[in-house]
Amino acid sequence: MSPTPASEEMLSPAPSRESFANLAIVLLLIAHANLIAHSAIVHSPAYDEVGHLPAGLIVLQQGRFDLYRVNPPLVKVVAAGAAWLAGADASDLEYDASVTVRPEWRVGREMIDRSRVDPFPYWTYARWVCIPFSVLAGWLCYRWGSRLFGTGAGLLAAALWCFCPNVLGNAAMITPDVGAAAVGLWAAYCFSRWLHNPGPGSTLAAGISLGLAELTKMTWLILFGLWPLLWAAYRCLRRGTGESSSTPAPSCWQLGLILFLGWNVLNTGYLWQGAFTPLGEYPFQSATLTGRPVPEDAGQGAAVPVGNRFSGTWLAQVPVPLPWDYVVGLDVQKLDFERKKWSYLCGEHKLGGWWYYYLVALGLKEPLGFWLIGFVAAGYSLWRSEIRVPTADRLVLTVLPLAILVLVSSQTGFSRYLRYLLPAFPFAFVWMGRAAEAFRQPGWTAGKLCVGGALAWGGVSSLWYFPHSLSYFNEWAGGPKHGHRYLVDANISWGQDAFYLRDWIQSHPEARPLSYAYISFFDLRTLGIEGSHTPSFHPDRQYSQAEALQAGPRPGWHIVDVNYLHSHRHHYDYFQMFEPVDYVAYSMHVFHLTLEQANAARQKLGLPPLGASPSPAQ
Repeated sequence: MSPTPASEEMLSPAPSRESFANLAIVLLLIAHANLIAHSAIVHSPAYDEVGHLPAGLIVLQQGRFDLYRVNPPLVKVVAAGAAWLAGADASDLEYDASVTVRPEWRVGREMIDRSRVDPFPYWTYARWVCIPFSVLAGWLCYRWGSRLFGTGAGLLAAALWCFCPNVLGNAAMITPDVGAAAVGLWAAYCFSRWLHNPGPGSTLAAGISLGLAELTKMTWLILFGLWPLLWAAYRCLRRGTGESSSTPAPSCWQLGLILFLGWNVLNTGYLWQGAFTPLGEYPFQSATLTGRPVPEDAGQGAAVPVGNRFSGTWLAQVPVPLPWDYVVGLDVQKLDFERKKWSYLCGEHKLGGWWYYYLVALGLKEPLGFWLIGFVAAGYSLWRSEIRVPTADRLVLTVLPLAILVLVSSQTGFSRYLRYLLPAFPFAFVWMGRAAEAFRQPGWTAGKLCVGGALAWGGVSSLWYFPHSLSYFNEWAGGPKHGHRYLVDANISWGQDAFYLRDWIQSHPEARPLSYAYISFFDLRTLGIEGSHTPSFHPDRQYSQAEALQAGPRPGWHIVDVNYLHSHRHHYDYFQMFEPVDYVAYSMHVFHLTLEQANAARQKLGLPPLGASPSPAQ
């Protein structure tokens, strides 16, 4: 049997190659950290960040986990630690902690409004201390890829992570997705090493990393089920691989210890608050746990009556071995999908989602060069199938990303956020690193040019639009200026560009009268942004004469968020009759309408024309 690339390197003394690889990965990770640090400065707090920071401060200063309970505390506590040291204070913040409300954004706005100093540096500091999460993921991509396919593959996997626009955009925020990807990858790496070489050290590492992964995002709850399944599959498959003669089989008691350690770390992260509460005492809201359908009029944010389908049954007395707020958070998250939200994909609005949404989003928001590397890696795996990947690694690297994709795609209550798929990214990048083996094959000049050129193409495409990585779309989608035709919300505009809006208004004093339509979870006047709200037009509404004169379109300068351009309410659809004259960070379009243009559009919409001296936009 042919030796693996990793074993070839061990047989060939090449200290200079190893030194070069070590230097390259250090420089790569330093560059990655600097990109994130810069992006963290220039972007305003995104929607969810407004709630995450006070939620982390509440944990640190009040010891409570009931704010933003749909996400575990690890990432937001790490982020809030830096803000706390810088002077952020949430010790006296009060809010309704009942399960039927979501007060985190109101609390975040209150924290901003009452601050006696500029509050926005708190979010910058919080983002900076989360950079190590992304650096850890890049390092693990390198280590895992190098061990399986050689240092070239490890460097390629790390480069894919470090220059991925979806990683750069989300790593510069305190949302939990990149942290979950990094710690989840670490847990998977430790588990695969335990499968391959069980022992006290690997068992301890696998258990602790499992618990920490659980504290980053509830997606990883699946690991408590997947680890036993993968352990059983490994025990069956290893008999035919020749591995059984070289290493002992991982035992059932060691697996039990891993799960026990993970469970302990999870509960310890919540200070064991509410653990072992009887199942019948929980106030649930989701149809799954109440046993009754969600009311049809229960829109997003509306209160839903609580209940518990287990009350009056023998299960009501069964203690739940999980923290109270973790269980309630799971229920609230399930409710979000059950009562559905409006979603948008490729020009279509839908109350609910699509199972294929995330596949389409990947095709539009990942660099085409990276896709080409993926195809090369897949082709090479088929061509050189005799190079055997250890069974443990093959199982973990294949099953986990597929499980995440299936889990996320199956939640069709709404489809909005590609970031939900981020925990699967590093596993895919480790596999894609195998394309670097083309550089090891004599006579593979075309393959080397293909892989090298694809990496350069993808990297340049990503960095060309930096620091607006969150708004990135590839060339197939027409770039970020045209990506709004296919995807909106956090895929392009998530409230992260309020600083750019302020700067554009200040640098264009000629743009008056000015109105804007921009969604933010904090008062834009905090940034000194003044202006009226862009007038809307609702096509299915009956307007009085006075109301029709105040409806849009109206002459003047208008800055419109792309989310408004594609709202399911269609109240800013009329801007699609005009071409923007400028853009604000790709997430906002700038329109300058003359009186003639406005009246021509109003005629098409059946609105009365405006006079020569219209009043300012309302």
